[in-house]
Amino acid sequence: MQLRYNLLLLWGLCSPFLFGQQKQTTSQLETVQVNQLRSGGSVGVDLKGSGVRIGMWEAALGSAYLPDTSLSDLSAVSAQQGTGTSSHATTVAKILASQGNAVPSEQGVAPSAQVFAYTYDYPHTTLGAEIGSAIEEYNLLISNHSYAEGNGWVNDTFWSGVIDMSETEDYKFGYYGNESRMLDSIMEVYPYHLAVKAVANERGQSNGGTPFTVYSSSSYNIVSRSSPVPEQDGGADGYDGLSRDATPKNALCIGAVNNISGGFSLISDISFLNSSSAYGPTDDARVKPDLVAPGQLTAGTAYTSYATPVVSGLAALMQELYRSENGRWMKSSTAKALLIHTADAGTSDGSPLPTMGWGIPNAVSAANHVLNADGNQRMIEGELENGATKTFRFYLDGSSDFRATLVWTDPVGTSPALDFNSSDLDDSVAILVHDLDIEFWQESGPSMLAQPWKLSAANPGNSAWRGDNNVDNVERIDYPSASISAGWYTIRLSHDGSLSKTQEFSLLISDAGGITFSAGSWNTAPSSWGSDVFVRITDVSNVARISDDVTISFLEMEPATDLQINEANSVTISGEALLKSNSTGTAQIAGPITGLICRQSYISGSADWRSLSSPLKTTVGEWAEELSHVRWSGTTTPSVYSWDASNVQWNALSQSDSMNKIGAVSLYMGSNSHSQFTILPFTKTTRGRPVERHITLSLEVDDDVSSSDDHKGWNFIGHPYLASIDWQGLDVSQTTGSFYIWNQAESDFATSDGTNFTLGGRRYIPSGQGFWVYCPSGSAGTLLMDSAAVSVSIDQELTKSITPQLRVSWYMSDGRVEDVVLLLERGAKLEFDIWEDIPLRDGGDPSRAELFWGELNEPCAIARVPSDSGVIALNVAPGSSGLDSVIVDIENAETKTFYWEVDTAVFPLDGVPLSVWQNGGKIFLHWNSSRIALEENAPDGRFIYFEDAIFWTEDAAVDVSIYDMNGAEVDSLKWMGADWKSIDLAPGTYVLRSNEGHVVKFVVL
Repeated sequence: MQLRYNLLLLWGLCSPFLFGQQKQTTSQLETVQVNQLRSGGSVGVDLKGSGVRIGMWEAALGSAYLPDTSLSDLSAVSAQQGTGTSSHATTVAKILASQGNAVPSEQGVAPSAQVFAYTYDYPHTTLGAEIGSAIEEYNLLISNHSYAEGNGWVNDTFWSGVIDMSETEDYKFGYYGNESRMLDSIMEVYPYHLAVKAVANERGQSNGGTPFTVYSSSSYNIVSRSSPVPEQDGGADGYDGLSRDATPKNALCIGAVNNISGGFSLISDISFLNSSSAYGPTDDARVKPDLVAPGQLTAGTAYTSYATPVVSGLAALMQELYRSENGRWMKSSTAKALLIHTADAGTSDGSPLPTMGWGIPNAVSAANHVLNADGNQRMIEGELENGATKTFRFYLDGSSDFRATLVWTDPVGTSPALDFNSSDLDDSVAILVHDLDIEFWQESGPSMLAQPWKLSAANPGNSAWRGDNNVDNVERIDYPSASISAGWYTIRLSHDGSLSKTQEFSLLISDAGGITFSAGSWNTAPSSWGSDVFVRITDVSNVARISDDVTISFLEMEPATDLQINEANSVTISGEALLKSNSTGTAQIAGPITGLICRQSYISGSADWRSLSSPLKTTVGEWAEELSHVRWSGTTTPSVYSWDASNVQWNALSQSDSMNKIGAVSLYMGSNSHSQFTILPFTKTTRGRPVERHITLSLEVDDDVSSSDDHKGWNFIGHPYLASIDWQGLDVSQTTGSFYIWNQAESDFATSDGTNFTLGGRRYIPSGQGFWVYCPSGSAGTLLMDSAAVSVSIDQELTKSITPQLRVSWYMSDGRVEDVVLLLERGAKLEFDIWEDIPLRDGGDPSRAELFWGELNEPCAIARVPSDSGVIALNVAPGSSGLDSVIVDIENAETKTFYWEVDTAVFPLDGVPLSVWQNGGKIFLHWNSSRIALEENAPDGRFIYFEDAIFWTEDAAVDVSIYDMNGAEVDSLKWMGADWKSIDLAPGTYVLRSNEGHVVKFVVL
């Protein structure tokens, strides 16, 4: 039985003296152009794998397993299990992550990565659990597997086939074996983990002419034979040489080629002259190996054991770069897609070969795709639901060849059953579970231009051809520029059969143009976009606005950018929206949007508990997917909690809990003297769909039975939206009116009622923030989270605040200016209060304009009035010097609606005729926070809605229509000039549109 699992270690076990003569790591790096990713290289980056953790599984060389961690250049490699120092393991570790201090020529591909070394030994029944445990313990993004099972001729005298199946062909070549299934399962469970697996070095190995032993039956009885002599490993043409542990769907399988001094430039540079690397494809005609890489250490043989860590290290560099650009790690399907998409092909048309798959990795091309300097290199992580089709629309100028690559982590497949007869050979039944499809279409017509490449199981030596690929979970389309005219094109994603669950996918497209918002404007107006376009927002100084119903296939928003969607319209994301975040800010969206969204939030500071929430529908486990050392309920030290307001206690959470139903979570981040959790700063990523836009929360109310410090009535709430909430825009009457956020710097709660702030309080609550409110005894215990209060504006950490205010400035004929300020404050009185209000200084000048407070006729300088609503009577004394103009401004009070009343005539805030001010006398000021009209754009003039009437501010004719939220026209009005017009509408939300382009949303109560 041991012979069934005999391992060929892929680097000359018969020539151990060659170890220690590692001289060509530099040449290996040049072959895939890793040297250009270092400081001074052509790409302009310095990548060394910082922050990336890699697992390394090694088979025994004799009885030794481990790399020599005593070497100074391997100080970042730690042995986790096993004994004995192996020259094979040491060499793999050097290629992967040698720091190159002692021997600069041996610097590894990812010298700043951390490597955790494990053993791979017979029996392998616990290997899957071991890998899973290591991924969870150390957050391994990558694992390197430089070993392969020996199939066919294990040595000159033993053939590992079963003669009951075939006397000349080992069924295991190309077969989907248990260890391939195990790697597929690992990557399905851990979607960010990429396993990189060596194929064998057995191609062409054969009998040495002596009698040999074989297996005779399903019992694996060993018998001696001399004829017929089984074929050489891989067959006569070599196209059936993959060991059964090198046929996984999800892992990246690597073959070996000669090193290329100076890097790839011509297809003829790729050579197998010194390589016995196994060729594919698999029995079901999948493309394997996926890639080849340089495997030479000296001028001799190229081994897959040493090609594989080149690719593992390159994957680490790409993860480092992607995270620095996007604030998060790539999913394994994206990392795999990136290396395949940007590889240098072994064919002129980009098609795969059974010898080398998609070609040899190109570090420069991969890095440039991630850097995306022109904004047209697309990397999309999306989802496809059962029965769905997704369309991605983009512009091609025809100047370059087109390429699109689709990769998904497929559910683990079923190995073909074995009957131990000839029917077991080369079973071509597809191992694929979810059969996704990609097609390239031209809009004009429309007409389908291309389907993905595929290989033939019956004739693997034939060139790949285009068609419906139902075996690979890597599908790539290449199309020549000579056949592309400038215009709009689409990629269509669909599936055959059914999907047992929503399938996540990664889609990469090169040179795909789209819509951009920069320098304050769209390059194409939203009204003319069409559907399923690519959209990118890069302007951090201006708010991007959409006032049309549009469908976007991929929306990319750079950190600190803002998108305001008109409340009467909607944006549908058919693919994915990526909202980026870094230390400069977080991308925000206000307004109606649906679809899959990936939102980032930048978390900084020192180690402490954080109060966080999710504006997207997800489970706690999915929300915490990227975090380190998360411990769930049922463990001795849980690290994620929610607040149970009813029972006044903290509850530890499980991965299956709904992130949205529990409100907010409290979890520890950073490192302290006791433990290390997620290292800060950290960019947190959440994926899901937006929550409902109007949410009524039922809160726990203090019963006044227990003492006041028992926490009864305190509620821990999660922010449910993709932009900041303006606390002033919410009805908080059933709470104390304030919210509380833990301020780490103050070691206390920052407090805000939307107007007054303490200890760093603020008016706006950032998206993704958890906060506290208190409901006193007697309150109804409700809080309406209304999307109308969502704003793309956000105040920073406040050291001072601006109280909402109205300022009246009289500009007098003699050049003087007189100001009166009305401060809107909670708890203020409508009556004049000598202790609160500031009267004008004594010795008033009769020539100066003055404003007097109501019946008391007190001259005002600063008056405090209630913030919610009210009416005050004022008296105007224009002064003898005369008035040239009067200007009325508001600050930090945009959610209020104001108007003046004089002798039953009403005027908008800035619409009182100068003659009224010049005449003086009594004037009433009305304000109300519950009747708000939100101006969505700003053509000349504006409309003001208040108390079932609408005021038009301009002395010009205008026509308007009013629509309900179903799009039905419910009223039409016409103004000939500035005037109020009454409306009679049922309670609800409405949108006014004018023939001049005004759009106003208002609520009738």
